[in-house]
Amino acid sequence: MDFHKTRKVHVIFFVIITVLTILLVISPQYMYNACSSKIDEPYPIEILQQQGYEVKRIPKNGNLKNKSLLRKGSNGKGNGTQLVQAGKCVKRLPRAIVVGIQKCGTTALVKFLGAHPEIAAFQYEAQYFFGRNYQNHPIDWYRKMMPCSFPNQITIEKSPPYFYRREAAKNIRDMNPKTKIIIIVKDPVTRAVSMYAMLKEYKKVGGKSFEDCVTYNDNKTINSSSRFIEFSNYPKHMQVWLEYFNREQILMLDGHQMELNPASELKKVERFLGIKNYFTPEMFAYNLTKKKYCLNIDPDKLDCLTDKKGREHPDIDSDIRISLEQYFRPLNKRFFKMINMSFDWSY
Repeated sequence: MDFHKTRKVHVIFFVIITVLTILLVISPQYMYNACSSKIDEPYPIEILQQQGYEVKRIPKNGNLKNKSLLRKGSNGKGNGTQLVQAGKCVKRLPRAIVVGIQKCGTTALVKFLGAHPEIAAFQYEAQYFFGRNYQNHPIDWYRKMMPCSFPNQITIEKSPPYFYRREAAKNIRDMNPKTKIIIIVKDPVTRAVSMYAMLKEYKKVGGKSFEDCVTYNDNKTINSSSRFIEFSNYPKHMQVWLEYFNREQILMLDGHQMELNPASELKKVERFLGIKNYFTPEMFAYNLTKKKYCLNIDPDKLDCLTDKKGREHPDIDSDIRISLEQYFRPLNKRFFKMINMSFDWSY
């Protein structure tokens, strides 16, 4: 009897140690306080995003009866474009990668692109081109992660941590120097506040306010080493991508316009990738609850982002906002010059 009790204890102990080991090895990015000044780690992956996409249930005033999930590959009624499945469906390396920017609409972008009949979109974050994944796994391991695609389809993946990693830019270029790079951006202040809202929900800000996280102890001077500020320093990181890829290989999208008129931004992607026009405004329905667009290709089905999208942002101190705008204004000017285009961020 004592033997069986001892064995049971040993089994439980082994299970606990195994679980802890997996957490430490696979998810080290969760084990930090986001309001610290350490900036050499990737940002935390949005946990539920890694579990796939679910249908957002809209209240009765959402005007739709059926809220079931649209399956990838179903063209619905759309604009008449049909997927001609010519050739063999196999797993292929991506020819286009959404490399960022975090909290600027990458999830919605790739989700919507996945509805295009000429795109096979990997709806998770592969995060292959830096760190242990790249060091420990061959490129074929990465290829096998991708969705099955036909010869007339372009495989796409998105991993926002790539934008902040020089090694990611280099390794993507080594995979294929003709890879097309897609970057979606928002006003850097909005992006920082959105990042804070996400990490606060995941209890990664140590109980600090947004103002505490982006300033020094005097609560007035912007802390350039803050993760929220560092990750919004677009020209610093953009410079790396322009070193490894020609500007013509990089498409810049407006994350604010994606929220207002997704079809117009998606048409830019279609032209950039050289694929047929597919998206129209009628393919999207606005979720009044979350203030986000959903795919509405089938009139009886609405495919939305997860409940974690559309978080409420905290109100921030007006003086801090002014300081942030003053801090980012010259950086934005430099960024616009780099990419030879500008965005209207109202400051």
